[in-house]
Amino acid sequence: MFNVYANGLLNTITISGHAEFDKKGKDIVCAAVSVLIQTFYMTLKQLDGLIVNLIDDKVFSVTIENDFKNYTETLYGICSFLLTGIYLLKKNYPDYIKIINKGVNNGTS
Repeated sequence: MFNVYANGLLNTITISGHAEFDKKGKDIVCAAVSVLIQTFYMTLKQLDGLIVNLIDDKVFSVTIENDFKNYTETLYGICSFLLTGIYLLKKNYPDYIKIINKGVNNGTS
């Protein structure tokens, strides 16, 4: 099961575990989460002035370390996109994704 932790607008998001929907290489839940999170990370990396840290390849944890007030609307949109995708996956595969919501409300829960 994937564990998804989110905090605030988005200061930190952490995704850990494995979906275990199917065997490695055939797990569509894992693939879907991976595409969402990689797209999210690469989109953040393109924003000038943000410090975005990726912890490692087994636990995906992104933290935005600096003041992001110049990007508040942009980050809200990017974060909403990511969280909407994860909530939709959870709706369709409830046994394979666990969301621990720490202050994020995107209207889809």
